[in-house]
Amino acid sequence: MKLFFSPRTDLECVAQALGQMSVEPGLRGILMLTAEGNHYDLAQLDALLQHSPIPIFGGIFPYVLYEEVQYSTGVILLGLCCPLQLAVLPQQRLQDEDISRYLPPLPRLAGEQRAMLLTFIDGFGHRIHPLIQELFNHYGLELNYIGGGCGSLSMESGPCVITPQGVLQDAAVLVLCQAASGIGVAHGWESISGAFKVTASQEGLLQGLDWMPAWTVYQEVVEQHAGVRISEENFFEIAKAYPLGIAKLGSELVIRDPVRLQGDALLCVGEVRKGAYVHVMHGGTNTIIQAARHARDMAVRELGQADAEIMLFVNCVSRSLFLGAEFHRELQAVSLPGTPMIGALTLGEIANSGRDYLEFFNKTSVVGLIKS
Repeated sequence: MKLFFSPRTDLECVAQALGQMSVEPGLRGILMLTAEGNHYDLAQLDALLQHSPIPIFGGIFPYVLYEEVQYSTGVILLGLCCPLQLAVLPQQRLQDEDISRYLPPLPRLAGEQRAMLLTFIDGFGHRIHPLIQELFNHYGLELNYIGGGCGSLSMESGPCVITPQGVLQDAAVLVLCQAASGIGVAHGWESISGAFKVTASQEGLLQGLDWMPAWTVYQEVVEQHAGVRISEENFFEIAKAYPLGIAKLGSELVIRDPVRLQGDALLCVGEVRKGAYVHVMHGGTNTIIQAARHARDMAVRELGQADAEIMLFVNCVSRSLFLGAEFHRELQAVSLPGTPMIGALTLGEIANSGRDYLEFFNKTSVVGLIKS
């Protein structure tokens, strides 16, 4: 592996680093994580990506993470030497009813070794959940999965998925790597309500709970617990501490982040399906941080600390917003001595460690330890 980081915002430093990496013997692909604060000229970035002799993939995120520090600008480049297969799914392919025909074949590996699928998507795209479902139907539990939603804190879809074709909107890039890995997933949020049935929804727009407007139900629970009035004006500030949890059989609740009011409906990052049961959740600083450490420990048990060459920390941006000045403690909690940490604060997290159903998470910490 070859690692590069710079907090600079200009594309010149990116071009220089990519030029140096492209002549490294044995390099087969480059993971590129960049912060939206760079405000790159996308035409110039597209030219870099399209003319690179080595495929480049990744995304633009609200923040990037490097060695226990959160950066609002900068770029991380990770050169991978392991055999890999790459698939780009632009909008028209994601809308195809048979996405599986675009997916790379599963490699045959020796012994119990498992391949790893890096997945980066537009966090506000329209075909996230059909893609997640198709990936699991196609590969099942034969892979370790890790990735996340690219995009901006403006909460609007835009060009954000980095591919060899350029920076794409409402798209996905998949990279199947023959690299050993250990994945850990945890969130630390706890239920403060009973279960409410989702009686009306449309993708990420939660419209009805128990046959009442979703906003009415959510407002009552939150105001009773928080002791403050929640309104459209302060919704995001209050709601960041009160996500929703979707009940899943035999596993930890899957978190959904309500980010905006739309009339009497809650706009969430990710789908909330009609017929599901959801809880209103809450968490404290210590329990949230402990969950991140637990995710790290799960990854260590899967791979072994001695074998880890790099840590990829995919962490939800809303965890950082919730923890505020305490967020540095979460970064310290997941770090491993002697193992470089890279990562991003994402708009939704994608993960599965070979035991549970593949999910698109919110407000969740995903730790990947990788050995190429």
